[in-house]
Amino acid sequence: MTLRKSINGPTNNYVCKIKNPNLGRFIHASTNWTAGSTFPLNNSDSERDVVFVIEKNENGTYKIKSGDTGMYIKEADPYTSTASKEDATNFVIYGSQECNNKVVIGTGDNFSSSKWFHANGANLFVWEAEAPNSYWELTQLDDAAVNALADARELEISALLIPGVKEALAISDTYTNTILCKTAESWETYKTAVLAKLPEVFANKYYRINNARPDVNLLASDGGNKPKMYKEADGKKLVSSLWKITLSDNKLKLSNVNNPGKYIATLTNAGDKTGDTANDFTDEANAVQFTISRQGTDWFTLRDQNNNIFNGENERVNHPVNYWNDGLGTVGAKWQITEVTSLDVDLHTAADNKSYASVYLPFSVSSVTGAKAYVAKNPETTTVTFSETEEGVNAQNGFLLISETGEATATLNIGESNITSAM
Repeated sequence: MTLRKSINGPTNNYVCKIKNPNLGRFIHASTNWTAGSTFPLNNSDSERDVVFVIEKNENGTYKIKSGDTGMYIKEADPYTSTASKEDATNFVIYGSQECNNKVVIGTGDNFSSSKWFHANGANLFVWEAEAPNSYWELTQLDDAAVNALADARELEISALLIPGVKEALAISDTYTNTILCKTAESWETYKTAVLAKLPEVFANKYYRINNARPDVNLLASDGGNKPKMYKEADGKKLVSSLWKITLSDNKLKLSNVNNPGKYIATLTNAGDKTGDTANDFTDEANAVQFTISRQGTDWFTLRDQNNNIFNGENERVNHPVNYWNDGLGTVGAKWQITEVTSLDVDLHTAADNKSYASVYLPFSVSSVTGAKAYVAKNPETTTVTFSETEEGVNAQNGFLLISETGEATATLNIGESNITSAM
């Protein structure tokens, strides 16, 4: 038979699955690999350990490594093919017109004097003669498939799917620069570093949480001790629409900024109408533990520790939150988590055509736009003196907003401040 080097061979960092069409089996990797491990073959192609990255050398040869573990395929003695972290074999990839343009992968120019990938049923090994099990099919993965595989890995750290978290971590690692080409060792190193830094990342961040409903879609508290859904236009200015995220056993817990130390409690079934009153908040020890998975590009599914899908109601009494497992893609069960860096406050116009508001917040404000901020000095016998601050106000310190031009709203920018007030 005639073999020819593939004219349209794989490009550099070609991400694909490698299948033996004669047996219908794929080359697999394993996260438990060590150098010298063999490459198993089986029928499953839905796992990330069937993904390989083909690296093209300048001379036209190729290195082949597991996208999930980073281990390369290394030529070994006949009947074996082993994994190696660094000592990769440079293979040639030839196409065969006589075999429906399948490829052979090996180390030479013909079957009689070279070693070729061969499937013996259970494992990949090298073989020095032509056989049907020596032909392979490369199926390139598109970006969506690669992203799905990366998401599967990232589910080990749910918080990585929250927008802005990766950037805030700023951890230098191979994983942060490539979506799939990483080693199990580097992943574990990265994971340890991420988990150590996440509390620091979330300590100074505030979030709004919306579901995909077009109307009542903003998660907030009722001003008391229960979570509920609001119309975004009505609830966006509420402090109770802001949430903090903490982690426990690598799961996310949600606490309301307006209810310090209180977390979303165990969810009730959406089919239980008594859940219309919604569960009270609870302490951190008894809080719902959420994991996150992607639903399309911009939306997420949140599941509790019992794998129930977090859901927000828009028509039921009091618009409660609960769980609903009868439709993964339903709008009430698709969520966005957005970092909040400012809060708008309504100002009230007085007879002098100026507008005013008094403010007391559980977080610090670094600056104000749309009005001037005034803090109070310690009161004297009959008077209290206010002075303007351009450096914000510390948390849990009341202050006064005044717009000389009668603005309807002011924007409070969340950030650090050491300014106190006796108001």
